[in-house]
Amino acid sequence: MKSVLSDSPRFRSAPPMRKIRLGIALFALLSTLLSMVAFQRAPRAAADDAVLVANSMAVTPSSAASVYPDKTATGGSSLLLQSNSIASKTISLPASTSVTVRVKGQQCFGAPTMSVAVDGKTVISTAVSATSWTTFTVPVTIPAGSHSFSVAFTNDFVFFCDRNLFVDSITVTPAVASNPPTTTPPVQVNFHGLVGGNQSGALFQMSDADLGRELDMAAAAGVRLIRLGVDWSSIEFNKGVRDWSGTDRVVNAVVARGMSPLGLVTYTPQWASGSSDSHTPPTDPNTFASFAKDAATRYLGKIAAWEVWNEPNIVAFFKPKPNIATYNKLLAASYTAIKSVSANLTVVSAGLSPAGDNGTDIAPLTFVKGIYSAGANKYLDALGMHPYTFPALPNDPTTASWSAFQLMTPMRAVMVAGGDTAKLIWLTEFGAPTGTDPAAVTESVQAQTISIVLQTARDTAWLGPAFLYSIRDAGTDPSDREQNFGVLRKDFSAKAGYAALKAIATASQ
Repeated sequence: MKSVLSDSPRFRSAPPMRKIRLGIALFALLSTLLSMVAFQRAPRAAADDAVLVANSMAVTPSSAASVYPDKTATGGSSLLLQSNSIASKTISLPASTSVTVRVKGQQCFGAPTMSVAVDGKTVISTAVSATSWTTFTVPVTIPAGSHSFSVAFTNDFVFFCDRNLFVDSITVTPAVASNPPTTTPPVQVNFHGLVGGNQSGALFQMSDADLGRELDMAAAAGVRLIRLGVDWSSIEFNKGVRDWSGTDRVVNAVVARGMSPLGLVTYTPQWASGSSDSHTPPTDPNTFASFAKDAATRYLGKIAAWEVWNEPNIVAFFKPKPNIATYNKLLAASYTAIKSVSANLTVVSAGLSPAGDNGTDIAPLTFVKGIYSAGANKYLDALGMHPYTFPALPNDPTTASWSAFQLMTPMRAVMVAGGDTAKLIWLTEFGAPTGTDPAAVTESVQAQTISIVLQTARDTAWLGPAFLYSIRDAGTDPSDREQNFGVLRKDFSAKAGYAALKAIATASQ
């Protein structure tokens, strides 16, 4: 049950600004008004979260703060820290796993710096450059009991403007109870025959209107699953500071339309890999697994299946070069971590790209053999594959020696030999681009490709869901292959592939 841990406001109303020079006061007022133009209501906390309203905190020195009326704040007002100061309060909590602080800054030749501490230990120190409400989430282990929380404003500045920090609330998320030990096999969800969609990172950049429209058109075509990236390198760019807001928005939009997300947990922040390229695996796979566990915990009940990394068999997505042993360690650690959240979650190995064994890239069949020969197949519930064949059709017999689609048959043989007769191959990406690129196809061939893949996936017992890449074109340049994988054009008009998708997807439900 949600509890709002607040007392009577320590400060009754906002006194005049301590800086009384006319130019400063006018600038501060203008900055505050501009920061309120984008109206944002306070987000609703989860049912069991504890929410500490900032204006109930004691401030040292007390003259440095005031309660600032703000209809976008949790309680209708926020705590305004006008000079260097510390706001603190002690509360009793159950065992908890994260702290989220909702703040915004009034800028003046730079952003205000905030430092948050639990029991006197700093858990985050960061600049607050946002002028509208933003959240910072920090994973932290807090045992049950009484704990002190504090927010410090540490770099006050005044020079014809006024740097200030507005604090709305601190939300503490309780730990999820551990699953009891079980000796029965985990429940397996039958995803066979379902149709999914991809839109890569584009979903996260869309307006709410475009996001909703695209998902509505996907759902109308019979799409039941949406593969979306839960990108560690983006969510925790700075160590210990996580911003889930973009992912939350898309996950909630997918779920609201009756579709289920496939969470693609992937990529690495520089602080965890030592490389500026996010496609480099972490130096310690357990750090990646820890993030995967937190993601699975956060979206438990919304995301039922997780894919671990994307196309690790090609150098474009696994730096400095693909390595099966390295991926196996990442898969094992992630599988164990995700299953610790719930044994009923499905873990899919990374979808493999079409490629040849060329000394850098690794052919998908070779990669699968490497997973199974090492015994790492015990760390997957389904095998991921990306059976692209463009510009050829998937079932063209003249391409049998290299067709990623037709090579799934020998992959299946490896799985059967390894004892995995009950596991499916998930087609977590497939499709063909239209346009004028030399490898592009006509809209008619794109539609044929979709029909062949979806019908084969529906008719083949050992194939799982097939995720079309993509729902909508990423751009309007016909010469750029990457902009033209959609079955909808950028303006939402339909190509022939949309009807092909709908014909099979709606018939398979």
